[in-house]
Amino acid sequence: MFICSSLFLLISFVLATSYFLFQRHFLVSVPTVSDVIGIARQVDEQEVADLLSHSKEQILRANTSPNRFKAAQRARARILFEQLRGMTFNALVILLWADHERDKLKRPGMSKDDTKTQAIADISDAGPSVRIVCLAALSRLVWWIVLDAAGLRRLRNFAKLQSFAGADGLAEYRRLVNAAASLSSSYGADAAMHLRAVLQGGRSNA
Repeated sequence: MFICSSLFLLISFVLATSYFLFQRHFLVSVPTVSDVIGIARQVDEQEVADLLSHSKEQILRANTSPNRFKAAQRARARILFEQLRGMTFNALVILLWADHERDKLKRPGMSKDDTKTQAIADISDAGPSVRIVCLAALSRLVWWIVLDAAGLRRLRNFAKLQSFAGADGLAEYRRLVNAAASLSSSYGADAAMHLRAVLQGGRSNA
């Protein structure tokens, strides 16, 4: 069982990584914050935090029957899967945008912009972390869903998906969004507000 689980997770991770590398190669250019807003997928950061909360899961389990808890967990797993996919994709879009902004700063005659430089550095640091944690989480979640469907493992302890290799995916995503909002400051306050609305949702913690 352990060997099968390890092989499945390895294959899932390789396939997921290949898919997102393919996305990066063929994704259209994202030269402005408007392009990011138009391409990025809607993520509700607070919903993700709730789904990953061990205490909220325990409360749900204590206040529902086993059958209803099982059904609720399956629904929550589907939502979490889509949210994690969105976070992974958004990290890629923001990284591509940051690359474009970095190239603009290197053009002859461009004045030095410490705010943009720092934001790009933060994006370059947080973006890959978000993608690694989310790809690992997606692989594990898919495996859990398969085991649940086969009656071999119940869906629970989603909180275990929040971290991977010492990195907290949710915290890194917040750092990424904050850096992206800072980078968008030159486009105006409305741009930063709309960007946060797409990347975090209306109930997010800035």
